[in-house]
Amino acid sequence: MRRLDDLVGALLEALLPWMRELPFAFFGHSLGAIVALEAARALALRQAPLPRHLILSARAAPHLPLRRAPVARLSREGLKRWLRQVNGTPEAVLQSREMMDLLLPVLRADLELDDNYRSTTEPRLACPLTVLGGLNDNEATPEELEAWSGYTTNRFTLRLMEGDHFFVFNQAQSPALAAVAEACTGPDTILA
Repeated sequence: MRRLDDLVGALLEALLPWMRELPFAFFGHSLGAIVALEAARALALRQAPLPRHLILSARAAPHLPLRRAPVARLSREGLKRWLRQVNGTPEAVLQSREMMDLLLPVLRADLELDDNYRSTTEPRLACPLTVLGGLNDNEATPEELEAWSGYTTNRFTLRLMEGDHFFVFNQAQSPALAAVAEACTGPDTILA
């Protein structure tokens, strides 16, 4: 999908029956942070249950400009260079023509969503918000992560960890998982 509204609509259509019955939280990493934010906003507009907690990772607050130039339209080789730079794709995948043929169309669609997304801090959400970030992330500085505090009227928590943009998949995986678990089982979140 190349439109965020379409993606969020399909996501909510599939999940809304369960979200009305069970407590839930949203977690989104990088572009997923934007999807999680907009899904929660769409729920608020529908006056549907909100997530008990919104946990966002490795994405500057969306009202801020991206630190990088748009990448969705880079050449195949340019996109591979960028993927190496952000350290999110194993070299074996980057070297495999077949794997790249499968992944590039999906990746380009995701990056196009991210390149073109614009937001303001309104409407603010009533659910608690936790933001996770890597201390060496070139895509989102601690100050850019802190700017998410304007997206909630509830409690805001920022947790910084060792690692780069993909800190959740490297040495910081355990602290990242612990932070998600803590957010999902804290005083504002009751999971039955």
